[in-house]
Amino acid sequence: MKEAIYLIFLVSVGADTAEHAAHHVAEFKPVTELFRIINFLIVVGVLYFLLSKYIRMFFSSRRDGIAKTISEAEQSKISAEKRLSEWELKTKETQSVILQMIEDAKKEGQFIKDSIIKSANEVSKKMREKAGREIEYETKKARERLREGAMELTLKMAEDILKKRVTKDDHVILVIEYTNKMTNNQITISR
Repeated sequence: MKEAIYLIFLVSVGADTAEHAAHHVAEFKPVTELFRIINFLIVVGVLYFLLSKYIRMFFSSRRDGIAKTISEAEQSKISAEKRLSEWELKTKETQSVILQMIEDAKKEGQFIKDSIIKSANEVSKKMREKAGREIEYETKKARERLREGAMELTLKMAEDILKKRVTKDDHVILVIEYTNKMTNNQITISR
């Protein structure tokens, strides 16, 4: 390659000298022109002989480099498309998994909601039943207390009325009647 550069330099210097000389000569000489053409063809032939190997190698390596680059680019494209399709597949799978998880979460949420409502209804029912039993029990106790109080009050009122209206003679008659009834009851019980 260094030889080719050196040769180009020498040819350019020679061409420059020939041009410089041509300005001074005003007449056309066919022999001189023939030598110039022959000289030019020799220079081109020598350059072709010396540089053709390097030029072929340059263009061959350039062609191989371009082919290699194109091949690598195609391989990269195929690899990228393959990875893209893999990622798209993974994305679709992930989306379906996410949708399934959301659906499962909704179902589980609904199940939990239903179980909480059912449990709350059961607790509410039990509380109402318990409250009803307690109200019934307390009502019963209150009625018994009212009866006892009413009986005591009735007895006291009857006693007060009897104290005011019954005389000692009436009292003696009542005691005799009571004892007679008690003895009659004992006789019937014994039989």
